[in-house]
Amino acid sequence: MKRTGRPIALLFSTLPFLFAIACGSSSDSPAPGPPDDGLEFELQLELTDGAILTPTEYAYPRCPEGLDYNGGSACIEPDGRSGWNNKGTEGESLDYLQTAQFILDPSQTPYRLMVRDKKDQSNCMLAYFQGPSTQSSDSFTRFTLGFNDPGTSLTVPTGKLTVETPIHFTLIPVSTTASCANPGVDAQADRIVAAWISIRPSQEVPIANEIVCDLNSGMDFSKDVVDGNCTISAPKWRLDIDAGGSYRRVVYTGTFWDMLGSAPAKISVTLADDLSLPVPLSSAYAAFYLEDATQASDCQDAVDRMNAGLAPENGLCQVNISDNGALFTQPTSAQFLIQGFGRISGYEVLKDFPVNEQINPPASSGAIQDFQDYAEFRIRSYLIGLSSSHPSVDPVNEPAIRVQNVTVGWTAKLGDGSVELNSEYLGVESPSPAYEQAVHLHDYKQVGSWVGQSDGPEVMGHHSLIEYSYLHVADDAVKVSATNVDFSQITVIKGNSGGVVNLGSYGKNRLVDGSVAEKIWVPRITHNVEAGDGALGLILSRTCPYTASLTGATIQNLYVPSLGGGGLPNAVSGLVRLGASSSACGGGAPETGRFTIGDINFLEFNVKIQPQENSVLYADTIQNQSGQDVVINWGKINFYDSSQAPSEDNAVVFFPDSGSTGYYMCAQDVPNVNQCYSTGGPGLDNPAVNLVYEVQPPSSNPAQGDVVYPGGP
Repeated sequence: MKRTGRPIALLFSTLPFLFAIACGSSSDSPAPGPPDDGLEFELQLELTDGAILTPTEYAYPRCPEGLDYNGGSACIEPDGRSGWNNKGTEGESLDYLQTAQFILDPSQTPYRLMVRDKKDQSNCMLAYFQGPSTQSSDSFTRFTLGFNDPGTSLTVPTGKLTVETPIHFTLIPVSTTASCANPGVDAQADRIVAAWISIRPSQEVPIANEIVCDLNSGMDFSKDVVDGNCTISAPKWRLDIDAGGSYRRVVYTGTFWDMLGSAPAKISVTLADDLSLPVPLSSAYAAFYLEDATQASDCQDAVDRMNAGLAPENGLCQVNISDNGALFTQPTSAQFLIQGFGRISGYEVLKDFPVNEQINPPASSGAIQDFQDYAEFRIRSYLIGLSSSHPSVDPVNEPAIRVQNVTVGWTAKLGDGSVELNSEYLGVESPSPAYEQAVHLHDYKQVGSWVGQSDGPEVMGHHSLIEYSYLHVADDAVKVSATNVDFSQITVIKGNSGGVVNLGSYGKNRLVDGSVAEKIWVPRITHNVEAGDGALGLILSRTCPYTASLTGATIQNLYVPSLGGGGLPNAVSGLVRLGASSSACGGGAPETGRFTIGDINFLEFNVKIQPQENSVLYADTIQNQSGQDVVINWGKINFYDSSQAPSEDNAVVFFPDSGSTGYYMCAQDVPNVNQCYSTGGPGLDNPAVNLVYEVQPPSSNPAQGDVVYPGGP
């Protein structure tokens, strides 16, 4: 069962940190039961004053006990199509994640982290961390497991922890048969521990007309929770007819529906440390319009029956989906603050619906019961879904929406993110630029996103800031889809769908000019080209040209270790796959006749793996709404800072088999392959072309000099 962080008595003296091998002393195994009960590791954090803290912990097995369909156990992404087994061979899959959240007061200072393997399968760990300093190519620590010797611990970087700068560790076990002192030993990378150390922020003073919700584990969220001026409504069906009769609809509503009806200036929700919230925090709703006003009585009866768990009778409530779709967020100018160290869990949705299936509307019109599963699945699966038109002149201190310290777990197969903030994918019913305001995500953690087509957070407010985030995501993790958005200090645990960074969000974006994604650490990645459709990469665009361009973005300081010799167990399909994709249009057609890709910088990539495929710049043949082929224009694509000599500090570099020789990007238009660079210099150590063009007419390959790489024309 989860454990809530608390201080316990100091059991041993504090001695200088030493490296020494000491296996865990206990052989107990986690008891069977719900997934949160299956903790395989025990963690403690010692402070500089000698006090010891234990964390709030959760387990996220890929194949949790109790998740059954049709009488059999269910794996999230089953073995036959798993996105978490990069080579299809034993010992290279990722099957288990455990999280441990330590919460400190501002006066407390961490000293060392101690871990015990309750299954006695490992005697040491590799520790990668996300912190305020730039992470170098070999920035990891190897430490020994156990509680009895000060040498069996990981020293926490002193002075690097503040309220603004939490530390996110990724801990990967090494087999008991290996020496902890041997840096060439492969990691036992089927299990991961995410250890997060954060300082509790000070409490904010409520403003006038603010709704304050303090949620705790003693509340019953199966029904409406009313506490003061806060109402967290259980998701439910409603008949919604406005006073003027301008709309008549049946809606399935999220948890903020009633609060937003009072037009508050702000809604602040704080999750208690020990709370695992089984309902979303969202203003999302699904809307279905009555085809005939005389059906109101029949539709009210259908609503009452669905809320009671019964099927509506006779299909008398006929509805249709509007031209803008069926899924929306309520329009409001209220600010939102979602905070606290509790968790929002989608596990109940995975239990209630087929975990590996995306549920789509069966048609554009029909009886309301035809849409019941679709509406309930989607609205319950958007674990945070909010839109706000609150002006955000200061994106850090005064954003329209702020989410901080929160964990989101067990996300569903939506085809987009379970967290949608000022997003076009889950926007207001009448789209408006007013809902493009800034969002701030800080110390946000998303884990248990095992299933494909479950993405990282979708943030589409201009000038947004996403920092110190931990993303365990099968599909697209970092999604760059608005202008002047900054992503920084992001840890990604990556499965076999999409990209670590998705540039342009499949074309449904608000441009990307001025956006920067930097300091992105990828300790574990399981790309498997055989399981993909060619749409895998560290950086991926797959862009339909709905907008005028994909220009002006920078991706820099991205690090991927190999975790062992021979380039395993991590695997990367390709470094960059950038271009215009017909499949991203999904059968639709853009309006534009011309699309520009350029002024994009890829800098400071340090990848300790041989990519399985070449990087690609591509352009499919795409017809616009007038039936004409869209012309793709190429601009500058920079794979290093050409104002400096090529180096690991300014270029895209990969290192095959964890060797000391690295290779820079080199495109097919290089005048002579001997001009391609390795870290030894031009033409040395057998460099080769590793960037190709796959451009279909009427577009043309990038002009000579548009693609900038060491040794290029």
